[in-house]
Amino acid sequence: MRVGWNFRLDSFMTGSSSALETKAMKSMKTESKSRKKCSTRPCRNYALSCSSSGRTANGKNAMKRKSKPRKKCATPRCDGYAPSARAKFCHACFVKRAASASMKRKSYGGNINAKGAEGNSGNSSAKGAYANSGSAKRKTYGGGGNSKAKGAYGNSGNSSAKGAYDNSGSAKRKTYGGNTTIGKSKKRAGKRSGLRRSTKALLVMKQPWLDLILSGEKTWEIRGTQTTQRGKIHLSLSGGGGRIMGQCRVINSWAINKATLAKNFSKHRIDDLSIVNYARPHVWELSQARRYKQPFLYSHPRGATQWVKL
Repeated sequence: MRVGWNFRLDSFMTGSSSALETKAMKSMKTESKSRKKCSTRPCRNYALSCSSSGRTANGKNAMKRKSKPRKKCATPRCDGYAPSARAKFCHACFVKRAASASMKRKSYGGNINAKGAEGNSGNSSAKGAYANSGSAKRKTYGGGGNSKAKGAYGNSGNSSAKGAYDNSGSAKRKTYGGNTTIGKSKKRAGKRSGLRRSTKALLVMKQPWLDLILSGEKTWEIRGTQTTQRGKIHLSLSGGGGRIMGQCRVINSWAINKATLAKNFSKHRIDDLSIVNYARPHVWELSQARRYKQPFLYSHPRGATQWVKL
C-alpha cells in the first residue's frame, strides 16, 4: 500500500495522531529512497515505470550508437563495403574473383613444375637423392665418397698422432720416456711459493739467537714489550741483505722477572743476563721452528728493526 501525505487516521488501529504522522513520514521516505526517479525532465515518474526514459531500450529518446566508418571495396567503380576491417573486397566482388581464379586453374592446370606437383620429385641429382652419393667424382671413384677421409673404413687417421696406439708423443718422448723433470720442478716451485705466501708477518732477529731458534734450542725470545702476534711468522737476519731464513710459531707472551729467567736458561739460552736491560722483560714463546733450504729474498724497508709486513 502506497502511503501519501493525505492519509486517514482511522486506517491505523493503534498509536496517537503524532505517532501515526511520524510513522507515515518514515514509510514514505523509505519508499522514495528505494525507487529511482526518471531522468527525463520534467517527468516525475520512476525509472522502471516510465516509457520515455532515455536509458530504456524501447523509449522514444533511446540513445543511438555511433557507427564506425565502413571500409569501401577495393574493386574499382564498386560502391560496396567490405564486411570487416581486414577484408579488401565486398562479398559480391570476392565471389567473382574466386570464381575467376578457379577457372584459370582449370584452364591452365597451374604450375606443373612447382615443388610438390605430381611427377616432380625435386632435384634428382641433389645430395642424398636415390643412387646419388654426392658429386660426380664420388660416383666415378666408387660412389662411397673419399675412402681416405677421417673415419672411413680402413682409415684410423694419423697413426703417429698424439695418443695413437704405440705413440706417446714426439720421438723425443719415445726415446727418453717423456719429460720427468718439468712437472717435478713446477711442483717444487708451487710448494715454495705457497710457503712464501703462508704468512705476511716477519720478525727481524740477530745472531746467534736466530740460529738457536731455527735449531730448536731456544724457545723463549726475550723482548721489552708484549706481542699480540700469534701463529706462523717468518724469521730474517738483521743486516742479512733481505733474506728470509726460516719460520716458527708464536704461541704465547707474558711478563717475567730476572729471577725466573735465571732458572730457565735452557729455554732462553742467555748466558749473561746483564745484557737484558729492559725495565720489564717479556717472554715470546716460540714453537715449530724450521729453517728454509733456500732463503727467500724480500725488500727490507728502511728503519724496520723488529716487525716487517710482507
